[in-house]
Amino acid sequence: MQDIEVMLKQFQHSFESVLKKSYRSMLKTHPFLKKDEYDYARVTEAFLMRPSKRIRPFLVSFVAPWQRRDVQNVAIGIELIHTSLLVHDDIIDESPKRRGGRAMHIEVGAKQALVVGDFYWAMGLYFLSKADLSGQIMREYLESLIRCAQGQIFDIEASKKKTILSKDLFTLYECKTAGYSVGAPLAISAMLARRPRREVEAYRKIGLHIGVLFQLQDDILDHDVLLTKANINTKDQKIKLVDTVRSMITDAKLPKKQTQLLLLFVEYVADRSL
Repeated sequence: MQDIEVMLKQFQHSFESVLKKSYRSMLKTHPFLKKDEYDYARVTEAFLMRPSKRIRPFLVSFVAPWQRRDVQNVAIGIELIHTSLLVHDDIIDESPKRRGGRAMHIEVGAKQALVVGDFYWAMGLYFLSKADLSGQIMREYLESLIRCAQGQIFDIEASKKKTILSKDLFTLYECKTAGYSVGAPLAISAMLARRPRREVEAYRKIGLHIGVLFQLQDDILDHDVLLTKANINTKDQKIKLVDTVRSMITDAKLPKKQTQLLLLFVEYVADRSL
């Protein structure tokens, strides 16, 4: 079986080609009103197309076939909403950089960036609507976004405290990142592929644990102050999480291909660097 990084790079190339074409097509029918100081069509496309691993769209195609147009629209929609959250997150954190370039609020100003984030969000919902999703699939994703917003509030409040409990840190990870980044995309992929409910639930639960591992590794790489506040042994926590997820995957009795891919993905998430 191919290395997961090779698969991701191959997917990135295919996805970004579809993303750029679809975004430009959308802007032809919904152009920005006029060009003032900034060419927003150019700025928003350039920001969207900056180098990225495209993990969330990749997971949408994890079970469902990428060639299907509805799967592509879901992947595009989820990536656009993720981009919206990044723009808003950078304003909250006052981060000057994003994906190797200037953050949107540095590029165009905080007020304009706030609205650009809203624009990406609306575009994301538009592409999700083009997929004619069932109510069950939309609820899956929207519930993950509700939890993400709650996690973001928790994160802001935690930043004001001197210490936090380790269990609260992992609750934050599950809310802010794990659901909308991994759990929901995997579950949605299974739903799009019309897999049995048992498998959908397994992908969701496994995805939540992988998402927590994903955020833990992010914070380790970023030397996030929350790890110090929670006073956790990151090495032990990573080992424990990896072992737990591996057991969940092998016990889930999913199709052989997806089982092998999930095990490879866990290793990739745990070992990845910036």
